[in-house]
Formats: sequence, structure tokens, C-alpha cells
Amino acid sequence: MKNDKILLLFTSSFPFGKGEEFLETEIIYVAKAFKEVHIFPLKQEGPRREIPSNVKTISSPLYQKYKTGNMILRNGFFALGFYLRQILLTKNKKKYIFKFYHHLRYLFHRINDAEKLGALMQEYNTSRIVIYSFWFNMWVTVLILARKKNFFNYPILTRALGGDFIEARRKSGYFPFRSTELLHIDKIIPNSNFGKEYLKQNYSVSDKKVYVSYLGVSENGTNPSNSSNEYHLVSCSFMLPVKRIHLIVEILKHIPLKIKWTHIGEGALIEEIKQAALSLNSNVSTNFTGYISKEEMVNFYKNTPIDLFMNVSEMEGLPVSVTEAMSYGIPSTGCKTCGVPEIVTEKTGFLFPKYFEPEKAAAIIQNYLSRDHSYKVNFRKQVKNFWLEKFNADKIYPEFIQNFLSD
Repeated sequence: MKNDKILLLFTSSFPFGKGEEFLETEIIYVAKAFKEVHIFPLKQEGPRREIPSNVKTISSPLYQKYKTGNMILRNGFFALGFYLRQILLTKNKKKYIFKFYHHLRYLFHRINDAEKLGALMQEYNTSRIVIYSFWFNMWVTVLILARKKNFFNYPILTRALGGDFIEARRKSGYFPFRSTELLHIDKIIPNSNFGKEYLKQNYSVSDKKVYVSYLGVSENGTNPSNSSNEYHLVSCSFMLPVKRIHLIVEILKHIPLKIKWTHIGEGALIEEIKQAALSLNSNVSTNFTGYISKEEMVNFYKNTPIDLFMNVSEMEGLPVSVTEAMSYGIPSTGCKTCGVPEIVTEKTGFLFPKYFEPEKAAAIIQNYLSRDHSYKVNFRKQVKNFWLEKFNADKIYPEFIQNFLSD
């Protein structure tokens, strides 16, 4: 049922360009629930994807230049107070003390962003506003600063996906001003129980602030059974070091069965992975599709028999790629890291140690592929049922909207 509120949704680039495909599903549900949805993407590059008629995109006011002297006169004491609070709260006190000017410059930029965004948000002369950041990123910093400067007084809610809170995935090893952000944020919604526990243990976040809501995937059918004598393995991710795609190559070297491996996705390591794949034995053929659209992905999973989805990432919040594969009844591999064990279980696939031996992983996969047809049919039904219970968009998103966006 649609309410009379306006949702302000802060994204990275959605609905422009590539990425954030999971928002293509979620936006359908939030658009039905709100009078209007106004999306603020950090960047607007690439084609604009199709969105519901009551969803508008607002040009980001961020990254504008400012005069340093004027900024110091207007916001010097405000910035210093915010900075000192961070030093008091953080475990990384030395970083903020020894890199004072670096962090202060960053803070001044975000204050300037907050003033520009705050001025824009004052055009909403209504109390019927809901603020929702899809990422726990720079948008959250800017929103908190804008509220502290009294541009608005609405609650601020953010999701938190794996890359939003796992410090080890950052080159710097930390997120600037994260402790102060957590002090002022109203609700944080990680997409895994691992994320909730991580935030509680590393930042002592209260149970009253942090909740869990999985990302949902739409029902688009069931993957057809494979009747050929060639097994089909699929992986899907950006080709980044953390995804460890090279380990899939190592695993396949130890499986003597006839296999076709399809990888969906692009990235900096694509040529390196293609070169490594040339070392595979003749029983393994490869197909690197590059980026494909959501529509192409749906058609691929609906019509192309796939025996097993491969995920071997070193760190994941809770992999949406695995959720998508399982929505078609496709079992998956995964590693015992972060939120992966919440979706890759003995009922849905095969969980490897975080640092596994490719030969042992290959033996587990070969054992499954070699099982009789009826066993695999029943196992795939089990995978589908698990997904229906925990990750079905028709269940997940109405609950998310009711529980977190309807206050």
C-alpha cells in the first residue's frame, strides 16, 4: 500500500551506468510503497536504466569547490569539535593525530558537501521525508554533517554491505570518521548477521541501532537440469584480487571431468585470468562473457543448464551473486569467511576453508558432479527452497520497508 511520504535514496551511481544491479529489484518495491522516490547518485555516468514513473533522479551537489579561508571562518570550530569527538571515540587515535591536516581537509570537503546538500534538502517543505542511504559511504558522512548543521532533523538510515565495514578491504585499513558516524546514525542495516556482529564487536554499536536485512532476489524460474556429458560451472564477479578467480583455475586443473567454465564480469585482472586459463587441460573449455545486463543474466540462468556456481572470495559480506544463482536452484561453493556461511551451507552447496587446497576443493566438486541424476535433482530443490525461505524479494523487501522505512 502506497503512503504519502517521499523517500530520499542515496546511491553510488544507480540508476546510471553499471553496477548496483540489486537496486533494480529493490526500487520496484520501494516505488510501490512511497508517493515519490528521489534518488541522489554520487555520480551520473553512463545510460540511465529504466525506473518506475514516480522515481526521480536528483543531480548530486557534491564535490564543489570552496574557499579555504571562508570555510575556516564559518566552520572551523564546528570541524574541530567533530574531529575531537572522533579522536575520543576511535581506536586509531594516532592516525587522526599524525594525519591531522589530511583528515581535516577531507572533513572540510564533506562539510562543504553537507552545506550544498542541506540547502537542496530545504526545498522539501514537508515532514513526510524518509532518508535512506544504500551504502555506508561518503553519503552517510555528508548527511550526518548536514543534520548537525541543522539543515534537517530527519532520522538517517543506511544499509551496510561487506565493503562498507570490513576494514581489511580498505587500503588505509579504516574508514574516516566511522566512530563518529556510528554515534550519530539512527539505524544501520547490514545484509548479514556477520555484519551485525562485526559492527558490534569492532565499534560497540548498540543492538538498538543495528539490524539485519538480507538483499532479496526476484523469482525468475528454475535453472534447467543438465543432460549433456559436459558439466557447466559458472562464476560471476568483478575480477578483483579479493575475488580470487585464479583459484577457480587451480581447482579446475584437478578435475578430470569434461567441464565448461563460464565467468560473468569484467575488471582489472581479466587478461591475467584469461592467460592463466590457457594452462587448463583440454577437458576444460572456458567462456568469459564480460559484463552482461540484468535481462541477459536472467535469460542465461533461466535457459542455460548450470551444474554449480563457483565463489571462492577471500572476503564477502554476503554475496548477492550466490543469492541470484540459488534463486534458480543452482548450488554454490563458498569459503568460510564473513557472511558466506549464512548462505552456503550443507543444504545449499559446499563450504571450503578460507584458505583451502585447490586439489581438495576439486575432489569435493567432482564427487558432487559425479552423483546420480536423482540426487542432484533433489539437492537443487533443496537449494531453491532455502532461497525461497530466506532471500525471496517478494518476502524480503516488503518486510524491510515495513520494519525500517515506515517510521
